[in-house]
Amino acid sequence: EGNENLAAQKCGSVWSACDGVVRVPRGNRNGMRRDLLTWAGECNETYDEFDELVQLGAADTGADADAALDGKDATSAKDDDNKIDEWDEFGGGAGHQYSASELPVATACLALIKCSRGTINATLKACECAGDEVGKCSVGDIDGEDTNNDSSSDTRRRRKRAVLHWIGKLHDMARGVGEGVTDLGCLMYPPLAIGGSNSDEESNENKLMAQVKLQRDAILAVSEYILDAVPDAGVGAGGDGSADEQGAIIPMSEEVLELAGKLRAACQKRYGEVEAGIRAIR
Repeated sequence: EGNENLAAQKCGSVWSACDGVVRVPRGNRNGMRRDLLTWAGECNETYDEFDELVQLGAADTGADADAALDGKDATSAKDDDNKIDEWDEFGGGAGHQYSASELPVATACLALIKCSRGTINATLKACECAGDEVGKCSVGDIDGEDTNNDSSSDTRRRRKRAVLHWIGKLHDMARGVGEGVTDLGCLMYPPLAIGGSNSDEESNENKLMAQVKLQRDAILAVSEYILDAVPDAGVGAGGDGSADEQGAIIPMSEEVLELAGKLRAACQKRYGEVEAGIRAIR
C-alpha cells in the first residue's frame, strides 16, 4: 500500500510537470515573441502606475491645504499634521503626488515609457518581416536566384544565418529597452528630488537625466537598426562576407518603417522635454 501511494504521488508530479511543458513556447520564433510580449507587459504596468500619478495633477500648495482644513478645529488639524509628518518621516519624505514644477518632467518621462512600449511593438513586427525572409531562404524563394546549383544553396544558407543573427541582435536590443523602463520607473517616484541644493538630490537629478538619456539612446538604436535592416556581413559560416550574399537589406513592411521613423522622432522630442523641465526647475 505504501508503494502504491508513492507511485501515485510520483505520477501526479509527472503530470504536473507535463502541464508546465505544454505552456513552454514551441520554437525559437514563439519563444522570442513570448519574451518580447513579457517586456511589453512590464512597460504597460509601469506606464499605468505612473499615469495614475500624473493624472492626479500637481500636489496642493500650502494655501490649498489650509483651505481644505476649513471646518476643523485647531487641535484636530494639528493632530492631522503630526500624523502626516510622522508618515513622511517613516517613508523617507516620499510624497504621493508630483509638485507643479515636477509634473512636466514626469509627464515627459511617461511619454518616453510609451515610446519604449512602441519600440518593443516595432521590434515584434520587424522580427516577423525578417522571419518571412528566413522562410524564403529555407525554400529557395529569393528573387533572381537559380535554385538548381550548389552555389545558390550555399548563398541561401549564409543569408539565412545572417538574417537570424540580425533578429537575435534586435531582440537583445529590445530587451535592453524593456530593462531601461524598469530602471527609469525606479527614479520616477515623487518627489523627483531635482534641482536641490544637497549632494544627494543632485545625485538623484543626475541619475534621472542619465537614465532618460540611456533610454533615448536605446530607443534610437532599435529604430535605426530596423530602418537600416542590413545583416552584418560575414556572419554566415564559410561566406566571403559580400553584401550581395548576406548584407542585402531585409524587406520591411511600410507599417514597420513608418513606426520606427515616428519612434525615432518622438523619443528625441521627449528627451528634450525632460531636459527643458529639469532646466526650468534649476
